Amino acid sequence: MGIDPQKPAENEPIDHHFMPIFYQSAWAEQDGRVIRYSRPRDKVVAKSCDPTRTGSEKFLYSHHGVPPEHRAYLETQFFSPVDSNAAVAHAILIEKGVAGLSPDQRVHWARYMMSTQLRHPFALAELWRLADQNLRAAAQISDEEYEAVRKPEDPATVYDWTLKHQPHVIENIHKTFLPNLIDHDGLGAYLINMDWMVIDVSPARHALLTGDRPLIATHGWKNPLTTLLFPLSPNKLFVATNGKRQTSSLLQRNSPNELVRYGNDQIACCAIDFVIGSNDSHLSFVERRLRHPDKEPIPSPFGKGQPNCPS
Repeated sequence: MGIDPQKPAENEPIDHHFMPIFYQSAWAEQDGRVIRYSRPRDKVVAKSCDPTRTGSEKFLYSHHGVPPEHRAYLETQFFSPVDSNAAVAHAILIEKGVAGLSPDQRVHWARYMMSTQLRHPFALAELWRLADQNLRAAAQISDEEYEAVRKPEDPATVYDWTLKHQPHVIENIHKTFLPNLIDHDGLGAYLINMDWMVIDVSPARHALLTGDRPLIATHGWKNPLTTLLFPLSPNKLFVATNGKRQTSSLLQRNSPNELVRYGNDQIACCAIDFVIGSNDSHLSFVERRLRHPDKEPIPSPFGKGQPNCPS
């Protein structure tokens, strides 16, 4: 699963952001830069970064082995509109709260939140492994149509034939599935119909962090007690619950200080590679929580059945 060595087509984007610039920029100081906490070796380091230069990977969403005009389809035709629409909703949530959103903007924000669980390189790799396993398993079932046209020199299964003659189909299979998974009707509708609010946590002693896994869930989404948290900026926290605010034990008992601490703890503990802040004052906090490179990240939704897997 390497980067396509072909020269990019004209105007083809190279850096594909799994953490969009608009979102990171909410943590940018006056110089337009954010602080990226990461653990390249043993120690966590805090580095000043331009949002255009972090939270991305070259050709992350490109389809390989296809004509140049089709390679960047996922980035330009799917994620670009997702992020553009989410940027508008994000600004409204910070300035006016949930009441300022139109019904369409509510959909756009839900879609963006859904995407953050699935678009990171780690989640994509998990999705590819899952899709490949399913394809291999399906290939073991007798395929009468393939057997009817199979030549003696052909591979034993459709999977093996595809791997030999059209390997790009298997290489791209997870990217083919991704838009439908993000636009999952059942989960999307459920999220849209949860009770939403934006909490101003500026009275707290510390500011909110975010990271490469910004969506936090206290329980499975359909649990009546669940609370979803999504940092919007250093002092604004998006919250969704399955009932009235009073039914959320997290919101019922927690002050702004406790909410920020809980949110930051989850952001740092669940991050795959990095945490984002507006300054470097969280260094010791992140040091105690950010995973070491030799430890496996918490599974994404594609790691169902594994410990700590979101649901």
